[in-house]
Amino acid sequence: MQKRPRWWLLGTALVPVLAIAVVLTVPTTRDAVFSFFRGGPDRDGPPRNGEHTHQGKTLHEWAQQLQSTSIEDRAAACYAFQYFGSDEAAIVVPSLIPLLKDRDHRLRSGAAYALGRIGPPARDAVLPLTELLADEHAHVRTVAAEALDLMSGPQARAAVPALKAALQNALKDEANDEPARRFRYHIARALGKLGPEARSAVTPLAKLLKDRDADVRSAAGEALGLIGPGARAAVPALTRALEDGEAAVRLEAAQALWRIEKSPRTVPVLVEIFKDDKEPHLRTQAAAALGRVGAAAKAAVPLLVEAAKNDPTRGVKGRYDVRIAAAAALKHIDPGAAARAGLK
Repeated sequence: MQKRPRWWLLGTALVPVLAIAVVLTVPTTRDAVFSFFRGGPDRDGPPRNGEHTHQGKTLHEWAQQLQSTSIEDRAAACYAFQYFGSDEAAIVVPSLIPLLKDRDHRLRSGAAYALGRIGPPARDAVLPLTELLADEHAHVRTVAAEALDLMSGPQARAAVPALKAALQNALKDEANDEPARRFRYHIARALGKLGPEARSAVTPLAKLLKDRDADVRSAAGEALGLIGPGARAAVPALTRALEDGEAAVRLEAAQALWRIEKSPRTVPVLVEIFKDDKEPHLRTQAAAALGRVGAAAKAAVPLLVEAAKNDPTRGVKGRYDVRIAAAAALKHIDPGAAARAGLK
């Protein structure tokens, strides 16, 4: 009789251990945890000689550390640059780009990570980063994809062929471990941020709507919507995605179909998500999407009026307030109904 409580206690003790293990397997969360215990920027002292510091070192001192003979010191410098402003850290971009071809995979991934956090000011690194999408190390490929996601935009249009090829190869590979999942997710997001410039990647993005991971399917749907009318070939796949088991995927598919062809099929899906889903962030996104549909979403007016007046969902820390989202949508769909409901 005494063994059962002991086993229960052992199982309870293992839960936080397993949770920590999962966190530490994901590079971005692992880096954040390690950074916290090393001393993040909010634990540093005041600026020195007018310069910001991280762990007591200025940006220029971290930049000098890139010349160290120690791989560990150089990698640490790469991860330190994220604690300085993007425009401020842009001065290290010329020093980081050569590291993308370093023989040591830790420096390649560290440089890619730093460039991604610097973001658009690191635009000169876009093409060198695309070469890492075929790196022999899965972690390096994933970090490069994430970096391209973070800095993607019209200025990165030259990356489209490499992003498309990387996605096609990922679809053939069919790996479903965490790095492979994140790789597909960030490639889809990077292509989406390129908008119509990424129309040549519509076919592999449409195939991604069948991915086993819901976040990847959502990213593919969002990307196709951002490409716009040039993604018309994906309409059949997006229509099937309206029946997806995950509300987030249905939401992105519906928004994409509206952006591509102003499809009336989107309204019932958006109304259903707003009415029935329990996640505030999805409900507020559905309301915003209905607002973008405008007068064609008049069927949603009674539901939105009721929500704007009485919905109890206040979101988290002031975000995802369903009442505010419903009122904003109403003003776009039927300003008269919003006025009659007393919504300012």
